[in-house]
Amino acid sequence: MINVGTQKIFELFFNKILKFKFYSTIIFISKKITYGLLIQMAFATIIAFIFKYLIDKIFIFKDNTKYLSKTHFKQIFLYGFFAVFTTLIFWAAELSFKQFLNFKNSHYVGAVIGLAIGYTIKFILDRKFVFNIIEN
Repeated sequence: MINVGTQKIFELFFNKILKFKFYSTIIFISKKITYGLLIQMAFATIIAFIFKYLIDKIFIFKDNTKYLSKTHFKQIFLYGFFAVFTTLIFWAAELSFKQFLNFKNSHYVGAVIGLAIGYTIKFILDRKFVFNIIEN
């Protein structure tokens, strides 16, 4: 059960994420930035990391490790390490489809495939190595 203070933090956090994603999408669509796709990918990755860590920790794995403990920092490090690894899979698929397949919005197809593969691998790694750490 989430207490009222935590619920308020989540509400503020989600509002910030939605605003941030909206603005980054507007920037990407406007194409006023030369590296629009790469910038959007970077912003989306940072936001997804924070959002997904909290969702996984609280709702998926129901982890009750104390925040700001040594174990919690170890979890964040491992979670981040696995996130980088699986993000590279996601980016490689997205950019490969854009580079090698010549149809409109091919990078979206690559993104969906890369995300499915990356999230599956990440779930397995997180379950085995990140959220089964026993707090001292």
